[in-house]
Amino acid sequence: MSDGVISENRAYLGAGAGIYINGGSVSVSGGSIDNNSADTVGGGVCISFGNVEISGSVTIQDNMLLGSEFKGTELYIGAENLTISGGVIQNGVYSMSMGIPSYAIYSEKTFAMTGSPTITDCA
Repeated sequence: MSDGVISENRAYLGAGAGIYINGGSVSVSGGSIDNNSADTVGGGVCISFGNVEISGSVTIQDNMLLGSEFKGTELYIGAENLTISGGVIQNGVYSMSMGIPSYAIYSEKTFAMTGSPTITDCA
């Protein structure tokens, strides 16, 4: 994805309302992923498996989780091959449901963050 808008989608009983990646190679370098909501993990982007690069001027913001797992309002990382080298991740929502906090970026795996990504207002 190098341009465009992915906005106001809903993943009922699912993950990754904006983008769900479950294999292959994906590059996200521009555009906007915002105001999406999922019931489980990764309101904006859910990366389960695959090789993923987030770079350039992409903006991931204002996404939500509505279920009970609350892992990664903006970005959930389950993949082992993720590189974040640019872009903006912001306005992560700190949600409380049954006493469980939600974090804007939640990772099950180690990932590389290089260059100059901007991460702001993420609780």
